[in-house]
Amino acid sequence: MLASLLVVGVAVAVPMLWRAAEAEIGTDIEIALPRPGVATVRGHALSLRGVIEDLCLRAGVDLQAYDAPDRPIAATYDEQPLSEVLRRLLQRESFLIGITHDAEAGQPRVGWLRVLGAYEDGTLRRASAAPARDDGVFRLPPTLLHAAFASPDPATRQQALEGIAQRILSDQSERRRFLDTEARLIAEAVAGFPGAAASLQAMESHPGLDDALRAQIAAVVAALGRE
Repeated sequence: MLASLLVVGVAVAVPMLWRAAEAEIGTDIEIALPRPGVATVRGHALSLRGVIEDLCLRAGVDLQAYDAPDRPIAATYDEQPLSEVLRRLLQRESFLIGITHDAEAGQPRVGWLRVLGAYEDGTLRRASAAPARDDGVFRLPPTLLHAAFASPDPATRQQALEGIAQRILSDQSERRRFLDTEARLIAEAVAGFPGAAASLQAMESHPGLDDALRAQIAAVVAALGRE
């Protein structure tokens, strides 16, 4: 079903203008998909990677790797094809895009994205590959937390919660980590999001969860009530 591959590696000077932001992607950024295959990205963000992760999550694009050093961005892309928005956002980076055919829509769509690195002085540079020390604590990427518990779009929140559930269900090490982490620690990570407790309660009804996972989620919700 793979139709084509696009490889881009360009070093371009772009004006960097941004404001104070929180979490990974900042607060002064609008990310939306008004129609399938069409995206809007407008504003300033401290993390290009956070924006790309959020955009891929919303669009159902498999982000297979992001090996480029992170950087801030300023963007104004209104209702443009998703592939074009990605190309413009990643104009300093080298990347591969997989274009597949959407049988239901009857048109091509972006199926996956792999960011290989960023060009600097003609050299492809990658983010540090040094792994963080594994302390056994269950953690979620800040962008996924933001999408699941702070996005104003109900569909995005639902999709992100499904992503969290699948992360736990599809990886035995993540499942073990989730069950072994104190509920208090998980609650502390999401306590800053006003809708976290309600979203987690809704997540308890996911059909793939077993009694142990539901009990842990209930313990997190209870811990949130004590925050």
